[in-house]
Amino acid sequence: MIRFFSTDIDGTLLGDPPATARFMALWEQVVAAERPLLCYNTGRLLDDVMQLIDRGELPAPDYIISGVGTAVYDYGDGVLLKEFNEILEDGWDRDRVEQIVSELPFPIERQPQHYQNEFKSSWYLDDASGEHLAQLRAALSGAGLDTIIVYSSSRHLDVLPKWANKGNALQWLLHHLQIPAAELLVAGDSGNDSAMFTLEGVRGIVPGNAQPELLQRIGDQDVYIAAPSEICANAVISGLQQFGVFADGDLALEPVEQELLYDTIRASSGEDVGVLSQDDLAFIRHGYHKAIEALQRNITPLGFSAASLADNDVTGTDENYRSVWARDGALTTIGALPLASQLDEIHDCQRQTFVTLLENMSPNGQIPANVRIADGRPDYSGVGGIAAVDSGMWAIIAFYAYMAKTRDHEFLRRHFNALQQAMDWLGAHDSNNDALLEIPEAGDWTDLFGRSYNVLYDEVLWYQACQDMSVATNVLGQTEEAARYEAMTERIRTKILRQFWPTSVKLPDSVPSFAETQFTIGNAQYLLAQISPFSHVGLTDLKVQPPGGEPLLTVKDIRADYSLWSIIGGNIAVSEVAIESPVVTIVQNADGTCNLDAFTKTSATPKETKPAPKPTPSTSSKP
Repeated sequence: MIRFFSTDIDGTLLGDPPATARFMALWEQVVAAERPLLCYNTGRLLDDVMQLIDRGELPAPDYIISGVGTAVYDYGDGVLLKEFNEILEDGWDRDRVEQIVSELPFPIERQPQHYQNEFKSSWYLDDASGEHLAQLRAALSGAGLDTIIVYSSSRHLDVLPKWANKGNALQWLLHHLQIPAAELLVAGDSGNDSAMFTLEGVRGIVPGNAQPELLQRIGDQDVYIAAPSEICANAVISGLQQFGVFADGDLALEPVEQELLYDTIRASSGEDVGVLSQDDLAFIRHGYHKAIEALQRNITPLGFSAASLADNDVTGTDENYRSVWARDGALTTIGALPLASQLDEIHDCQRQTFVTLLENMSPNGQIPANVRIADGRPDYSGVGGIAAVDSGMWAIIAFYAYMAKTRDHEFLRRHFNALQQAMDWLGAHDSNNDALLEIPEAGDWTDLFGRSYNVLYDEVLWYQACQDMSVATNVLGQTEEAARYEAMTERIRTKILRQFWPTSVKLPDSVPSFAETQFTIGNAQYLLAQISPFSHVGLTDLKVQPPGGEPLLTVKDIRADYSLWSIIGGNIAVSEVAIESPVVTIVQNADGTCNLDAFTKTSATPKETKPAPKPTPSTSSKP
């Protein structure tokens, strides 16, 4: 029986307005005496939470734990529980904390005042390493301060009293109310929520948008882990249903279907579409069911086919459509995950797609590009003999999404060795051990384009595959392997950000940064869309801005094709340079300076001047 529900707000209950509204309606239709006590456990300060409730964005709770576990508020009585504050005061000196943090030798910025309270010192620190956090802990400890550090989302840093975090505050409140942890349910999406999930006997809900840092800290507790497509309050609703807070009868068919329609629209448009009319919903509902019918036509004994076998006559290379493709099957499985619990035939086809691909993997770990349905023959390259590196990554990502949605851990155990072998094959494409894969020319789904080497699309898939494997290995209890994948994920992430989004801002580590080669010309920012060191480089959204001035140059796209070997041999061989939408802005200031000065004028160094010779003493000459 669940007697107490403690949930984060941002990214858990908030983030999807229609889903939040549905959560409120479902929560309030449960008889108050039969539902758990509701507690918002959030990093927001109390005033912020009260405003959300007053505006009707969230239902009225019973308790509020605010400021990352630094205050406990009884909403019914309208009072702070000061007994908890007395515990926090031991060993805490906020002014001393702020002085120490502000003197740290790396870029750190204090958050605005409305994020602070007497037991919470909050900062921005981008991409902090373990060494940075260890240095901070040592500085605080050396000053005799008993504190804890909560770092989340690779940016938000909170320094708190040693007893202050979401888990400790929640544990104190449960003891105060005499409610055992076995009757507790928690929900959250980020690293600062992990303390709630560590309470012994706790049950939990993790939405599909959860940060890796939370997923990697969940042990063997009874936790509902939503699929990546089931985010925010939608995941909370499903979790509450699974743990018996919402009965099946509470979730009427029409609202569920309507939410699926809204989810489908948001997935297609990438933005919230507001509330639609009944006519619009009826039209979309018709298309939605037609899409399911089309999907059912692609069900085969080996998995999802690339095209309906009954509706398409194929000749020549079009025969390839009569195959189970790794990339197509993976994307179809991800898109159809909401149907897995509704239609057994689609669920079975999702499983069979993975079985077909993994059982036809090459001895060295390559997942086939496709497997022919007629004879079960695998093809590892497709038309033109081009290997599809991204296919294997899509298959791994989809496998994890399926496992997270269905919680079929036995299916994961059965195929884990094959997934591990596929990751080893992919990792072999990092020949220079720089964390990024070297993609062969036309080696992904854009095989009509000669992209190669470090391609942003493929590197992002590689990051996601490693992140998913980190969580999957942790689910199986392989903590050392999970830690290895977690470290790989962070290396890939850092490398992607540095290589594809360089900045002249000084990075918080000792590695030479882009700034150290660009400081003389100001801030040059761009997206490095593709690079092959032997033949071409492409830049997107280039901006060159001198220090303290207006942008001098903006360019939408630049591409240069060249021969590296000719350049090494002393001949400049650039076959083509394409520049799209260049804009040059020259600003003449009232003081005579110009935003071109940083590029046209070198810093004048005073010439060394020799001291004037001392006058020679006059001597009289003899007559």
